Amino acid sequence: MKKILFSFLIIFSLANANADMGTAKYRDALNKCDKNQESQLNKVVSTNDIKKTVMDTSNCYIKVGNSVIKKYYSDTREETAKKFIDFANSIYSASFNVFSGPDECYPECGQISETMRMNMTESYIKKYILDMLDYIDTLDV
Repeated sequence: MKKILFSFLIIFSLANANADMGTAKYRDALNKCDKNQESQLNKVVSTNDIKKTVMDTSNCYIKVGNSVIKKYYSDTREETAKKFIDFANSIYSASFNVFSGPDECYPECGQISETMRMNMTESYIKKYILDMLDYIDTLDV
């Protein structure tokens, strides 16, 4: 029984490892966004530079997300694209209270808060796209 279960797990793992419905290029594009961000962060000298770099990376992710939507969501493209942008904007908006609402926020929380909000938004956008790609890879089309 253990051999059968073990064999099944190996076959299942191999099948999933190769289940790429053409999403690899989008994953590569996300990695390219990350590498560009790393490169830019090594050159920054101010908080404004950091914020610009994070915003540029978020925009890069959004371009990748829109490309995924264009390729895989043709029947619901407009609605899905709108909801994707609404999602990104709502994360940024909702994060305001998280980062500027604590009772012990100091005067410098403004810069820190804004940078953290942008960072949070960026990471959720990327996670959203990765979840889309993971789901697409599970489809048998």
